[in-house]
Amino acid sequence: MGPAPGSALDVADFAYEALMLMVQATGQRKGHPPAPDPTFQLVLENSEIDPADFSPA
Repeated sequence: MGPAPGSALDVADFAYEALMLMVQATGQRKGHPPAPDPTFQLVLENSEIDPADFSPA
């Protein structure tokens, strides 16, 4: 049985897809991160995802 709707996995998948769409929209890949989007920070906070998961190591 898969994850329940609205589970943390669903939220993480959504956040990843949103990030990839932003990268594609800016046309920046190959080592050049897109400009920070302040609304993405709000999406992470509202989804209870640690923003550090999207920070460079």
